[in-house]
Order: sequence, then structure tokens, then C-alpha cells
Amino acid sequence: MKVFRVLSNSLISGFFFSLLLALLVADININIKPDALFYFRLTAFIGLIYGLAAAFLFFILYFIIQFLFGRSFKIKFLSPSFLLLSFSASFLIFLILLLLNSSFYRSFFSTTMLKAMKMQTVTGGGLVLAGLALFWRYHRHRPASFYFILYFLLFFSGLIFMFWSRAQFPQPGPRRETVLVTFPGQRRAALLNLEGLSFNFLIPLINEGKLPNFSWLMENGSWARLQTLSPTDPFVLKKSLLTGKNPYGHRCLAASGFSFWGKKPVLEALPRFMLFKQLARIKILHPEAVTFKPSKDIWQILTEMNLKLSLFEPEEKSEAEFPLSSRAEKFIETFLPVNLASDERLALVKEALRRDLSLEERAFQEKGQQQPQVLALFLEGLNQVEIFFYKYSFPHLFGSIDQNEIARYGQIIEKYYQYYDQLIGKYLANLKENEILIVFSTHGMEPLPLWKRLVEWALGNPQVSGHFEFAPDGAIFFYGQNILRGQSLEKIRLVDIAPTLLYLLGLPVARDMDGLVCSSVFRPEFSQENPVFYISSYEEVVIRPGVR
Repeated sequence: MKVFRVLSNSLISGFFFSLLLALLVADININIKPDALFYFRLTAFIGLIYGLAAAFLFFILYFIIQFLFGRSFKIKFLSPSFLLLSFSASFLIFLILLLLNSSFYRSFFSTTMLKAMKMQTVTGGGLVLAGLALFWRYHRHRPASFYFILYFLLFFSGLIFMFWSRAQFPQPGPRRETVLVTFPGQRRAALLNLEGLSFNFLIPLINEGKLPNFSWLMENGSWARLQTLSPTDPFVLKKSLLTGKNPYGHRCLAASGFSFWGKKPVLEALPRFMLFKQLARIKILHPEAVTFKPSKDIWQILTEMNLKLSLFEPEEKSEAEFPLSSRAEKFIETFLPVNLASDERLALVKEALRRDLSLEERAFQEKGQQQPQVLALFLEGLNQVEIFFYKYSFPHLFGSIDQNEIARYGQIIEKYYQYYDQLIGKYLANLKENEILIVFSTHGMEPLPLWKRLVEWALGNPQVSGHFEFAPDGAIFFYGQNILRGQSLEKIRLVDIAPTLLYLLGLPVARDMDGLVCSSVFRPEFSQENPVFYISSYEEVVIRPGVR
């Protein structure tokens, strides 16, 4: 009979833990407007997995504690002391997960949201302390039931307040549009997004004289570390790059989401540090398309202004669908020696190289033929290669690695940087007098920590050795007639690129952008002659080109 009494209290505690996890999920999914039905369904879903797991843990811990104390504890079907301790433990775990997830998803939250989450943390922390204090007093002095009644009144009031705080997350509302006529300048810009650039590689290779064109950019232009966002989801980073807004501003949190029990709303963000992603891998959470109304990005703004734009982004095609010139084919043969060409590990390198070469050749050809005012080229080959070959460039960080493998693969990343260096030289030589070259990577690359290596090995990906999950800084370089020379700047943020490009092209900058114009990269006389012109928002103001 005692087992059933312990079980009933454990199940109640597991349900409560599931309710707290439902609140955590609601917190990080800022586009959802949660209601009672949402919390009920999500709590039931979580309860079948995490709730039962927590209940089992509480059940086992009760008997372990009883064994350690060497005596039997009396317990009721609804035990205030058991629930005091289990609720306090649940709150404590929730607070730890909340802090970890709010740090990881920090770019998702505005100041108002962070304030609400801080109130949740303070409330939950207060209830943990009150619960532990009452539990200690109960076992030392056996207080009257009045104290338990007072505690649970405070407990339910605090819990309601925490859910009310989530309801205060602001949601975007409708906006009125007005039309503004403006006259863009004649300046040009070439943007090269070479994803994966990291100063961990750049600085040593530049010092060794192996990247002359990157060295030229540093000596004759301005450069800085590019502060990225967390999480470093490529989809989210690109939206922030193009809108100049943090995710809480543009509201694009994921390219796709997940539904539980196949019903809406769709979860765009999954809690970290509790194996939620594994539920998606084993199909307990179902992939779903995400529908949202994105903020206007810089390409839409330029198109509305009738500015000629050439945009080249990676495409989902097979290797055979990327046509290459004979010169590019010869480059691949030089990059991958004949005796290694049949190596299965280098198939990934070859495919990444073919994609980059094919896309860059088409971009450079169109740049020469069409003379666009803005050229944007996005290459991802280096990023893909670094993920799988990072350990061969820094073998001392990964313990025992076969020396033959180091000899065979140790130069792959270095060669890829040299390829990008040649590419930069090509665009520098082709740069027009009124054109600015911006080379950047939205994030850097770091060695995969040991615990993640073990996870990847368990998932069947033992070759993965580099990652960018914890938001390592990228790199950014500016070069052109109006750019300061040899200027090493403090960190520039990813969201600063869009407003800086708008300013460079003579277009207004929106005040609702989180990014700022990087005026420190321009010559003082240029900044004085070209003051920043602001509008409230490109969601409210539609700009049209004027006729001179």
C-alpha cells in the first residue's frame, strides 16, 4: 500500500514538472500565443515522456533516501512534505534549464521578454527557497498546517504569475504603410559571404604569407571580428543579416518546425539540454512547415528601388548539375591530387568545391556582363569542409590521430582558404572606382568538444570535428575608395551589415533595425558629406525611386 502512496505523489510531481517544461517551451517559442488548451496538450505530451521519467526518478529517490536514513517514513496519498521537496526540485531544474535556454536563444528575446523571464526566475527561485525552508522546518519542528496552507497559496499564486508573465510577450501588430520618394546614390557594392571564415585559421596563414589577398584587405581596408547571434542556425543568421534585425524583430526562428501529435501550433524552437531534438529524430515530434510574415529584407528594398541586383546563393542540386569550365576542372584536379581522388572522405570536399566554383563562375560572369549595382555571392564550401576536417588542422586538440591521416588531410582546409584568397584577388582586380568590397562570414568555427564528439559518434558521425553551435565570431573585411586603410575595429555585429549597406547605397536606414551603420569604417570626409537618413521602419514606409 505504501508503494501506491509513493507512486501517487511521484505522479503528481511528474505532472508538475511537465507543466514547468511546457512553460519553458512556450518561453522560447515567441511567435506562439499560448492559451490554456495549448498548455494542457503540451503538458500531456511532455508528461508521457519527461513527466513519467521524473515521476520514476522521484519514486526511486524516496526509497533511496529512506534506505540512507535507515528508517521508514510515513507518507499519505497526498503528502505535503513529499510534494514540498519534489516541487522545489522541479522548480530548481526548471530554473537551470530556463537560464541555459535563455542564454542559448538570447537573440530571440527583446528587453520586454527578458524582463518577463527574469520575473519568472525570481518567482521560481523564491518558491524554491520557501519550499526548502518549510521542508527543513517540518522535519525539525513539525509546524502547524497553517504554514503548509500559506505555502501552497503562495505556490499557486507564483505559478499563475509565471504563466501570466509569458502572456506579456509582445506580438507584432498591423502597420500602416506610407510611400517615400528618395534618390539612391551611384555607388556599388560586392558582397562575398565566404561562410566559415575564422581568425583561428586566417591569422596564422596570413603570418605565413599564404593568404596575400586577405593580407591586402587587412593592410588597405578595415576589418573586424563579426559578432554573430545565438543560436547559430544558418536560416536565422541569414534573416538577421538581410533585415538588420535580431530574431525577435524579424520573427523568423526556423526554416521548419515541429508539431506534437500532428497538431498546431508548430514549435519553431526546441528546448536545449534535455534531448528534445532526439524526439524529432525518432519521429515523436513531426516536421512541419512554418508559416510567417517575414520582415522586409534588403533585397526587397533594393528591388523596390529598381536597383540592379545580382544574387547568387547555393542551390540543392546533385554534383553533376554544376557545370564547370575546363579551367575550374583543372583547378579541382590540382586541389585534389590524383592519388587521393578516389578517397571517399574527399568526395565531400570535391562536391563542396564544385558547388563553390560553379556558383562563383556564374556570379563573376554576370558581374562583368550586367554590371549590377549590388552583387551578393554566398559560398558554403569552406564551412562544410571545416566541419569534417577541423581535427587534421589542429590534431593536438583531438588526442590520438593517425599520422597518415594527418599527412593526407592536414592541408585540406588550408588549401580551401587559399582558394578563397585567390577568389578575393579576382574581385579586387575587377573592383570599380565607386565600388566597395565586403567579405564576411556570419560565424566562425570551433573544435567540437569531447562530449559532442561522443554524441556524434553515437549518432554515426565520427568524422565531425568542427562546429559553430556556440556562436564563435566570424570575420568581416571592407575595402574601397571611401574605406579607412589598415583599420582594425572593435567587433561589428551581424545585424550591422544591412544598415551599413543601405547607407553606402544612399538609402534610408530604418530605426526599427537592431543594427547600426558602421560609420567607423568610412573616411571622415565621406561620413561628413553623407549623413545617415532615417525612417521609422521599412514595414511602414515604402520607398520609391525618384526621377531627377
